[in-house]
Amino acid sequence: MPVHPITTPIGHSLPPQADHTITLHAPTWDHAIRFRNKDASLFAQMVSMYPRFGPWNQASSLCKAIHSKLSLPDDYSCLPFLHPEIFPAAVEYALSHHRKANAADGTKLSPEELKFRVVDIRGTRIFVLVFPAKKASGIMGLWQNHGTGISTRLAGDLLALIEQENEKGFRVVEFEATGSDLDISKGIPEGTWLVDIDAHFALRERIVGLMKRDVLETAAAAGKLTGEDVFLYGTGMAGIYYLHGILTGKTDDLREEVSAEEEKRRQGTVLVLGSVFHNSWHVFEEEAPPGGFKHFGKVETRQELDEIEDWLEFHYGQGGRISYLFVEFPSNPLLVSVDLERLRGWADKYNFPVVVDDTVGSFCNVDLFPVADIIVSSLTKSFSGYANVMAGSVVLNPALPFYSTFLKPALTASHRNELYAADATKLLSNSDDYLARSKILNRNAQAIADLAASYSSSSVNPNNKPVVKNVLYPTYSFTLANYQKFMRRPASKEEKEEFEPGYGCLLSIEFIDKQTAIAFFDNLHVHKGPHLGAHLTLAMPYNEMVWGSEEYVKEGYHIGYGLNLEQVRVSVGLEDEEELVAVFRHAFGAA
Repeated sequence: MPVHPITTPIGHSLPPQADHTITLHAPTWDHAIRFRNKDASLFAQMVSMYPRFGPWNQASSLCKAIHSKLSLPDDYSCLPFLHPEIFPAAVEYALSHHRKANAADGTKLSPEELKFRVVDIRGTRIFVLVFPAKKASGIMGLWQNHGTGISTRLAGDLLALIEQENEKGFRVVEFEATGSDLDISKGIPEGTWLVDIDAHFALRERIVGLMKRDVLETAAAAGKLTGEDVFLYGTGMAGIYYLHGILTGKTDDLREEVSAEEEKRRQGTVLVLGSVFHNSWHVFEEEAPPGGFKHFGKVETRQELDEIEDWLEFHYGQGGRISYLFVEFPSNPLLVSVDLERLRGWADKYNFPVVVDDTVGSFCNVDLFPVADIIVSSLTKSFSGYANVMAGSVVLNPALPFYSTFLKPALTASHRNELYAADATKLLSNSDDYLARSKILNRNAQAIADLAASYSSSSVNPNNKPVVKNVLYPTYSFTLANYQKFMRRPASKEEKEEFEPGYGCLLSIEFIDKQTAIAFFDNLHVHKGPHLGAHLTLAMPYNEMVWGSEEYVKEGYHIGYGLNLEQVRVSVGLEDEEELVAVFRHAFGAA
């Protein structure tokens, strides 16, 4: 079967290119490194960008319009948000010891350089961070890690209001402050937030329906679930960020009702297991409660979990507490499925909540209610499926003890809608065929995993050169049994024919050396760049792009638990299986 090169230009999205696309095409390994290093000549070619990397397209245009309306200095830039908490968060982020004062690029902001303004655009209140443009990298991580910047659809509509109504639709609110003010949180105007529409309700009900489909323990959890237990956010990272603040006692509204023991727990240690999405890592690392952040990277074997259990016993013996435990199932990009039943046992023994990110496994494939107090998901990924809208969800388990005593009242009191109506509408439309798409994604990922395995050093196929060291996919993992314990069980033959749970759209392929990985990647004729769960296949040297900087390689920590630079992450799309296999076979042959 002939293999055709990708014709999408560098910096463009997956076809079709449109106003709100969220992918970019970086076709070679060298492009990936240049993207990581923020190469100006490469960024000049970018037409599409993942919105959480920074304000792009309509969001960038809105920034420029606000800049002009506020008559800001030419050498200053700004970032727009919907929530007032962004101002104290910006001070904490910008002045943190994680921002190095002696950085080579001199991007650490001084308190006086960080300024705060508030504007209303036709009734929508925008909280504006203002900072020197040359020091943007000293604050941009806030947009990236928290995921709470405004969406491109909202930005486009607000921009249109400014342009249509001139001065009538734009009002400067009487508030100005800088990062040097003693208590920036005082006196900030309240947010106006965004209105809920029918699409928000329908999305919550759709998620509830998926959670109740082919469940493992209907009576205990899913049967009690309602749409009021589903909280929607503008991005998956926004859900994780806000939840982190609630669980650690930083942002909830019920502090006066918290017992001394509960307060001690919230201020305890955030325990994170396995590989996790890099922005999640930065939130845990940089915004840890007083008890700190503890990470165990190796979580595959019984011995590795024994070591964690020994640490927990020591930790509690010294008077420590766990604020909450966070794990991905399976993990990105290593596709490890930790023994969730054992984690649940620790949580019950020591009384802390378990948060599981099921983005990679996805609602349709795994039922995590038997073990998780909270399930977080990036709806941007396979739930949306078309790479043109951002959103996230936090779902509470009504069958576990923390639900009524803490989680439900805390999230209900603190949640404010930041998922724009047009984004909710697009997400609802996209997810209409979620199950049908997921069936194809499961099929294609398994096919590519099987093909990659045939090129491994342990392969019995004499016709294939051994170029693959490891295939990282649930069906090729030592932790397969852990995954299979939580696969949904179709209740009837008809349901199984409609959709049979599988192992997800994501896999990673580890090659025998980096040179081989590069040869494979540069000859792989699929789209290249960040994102997963889209309609077309995407590949990227994930670890090289995310953890491959000189500092992280020298430190070696992430490599120590398996995030090796010889890996290529693949998110399969909806292509014909035979054609996709031919594309990958061609790349293996060139490796």
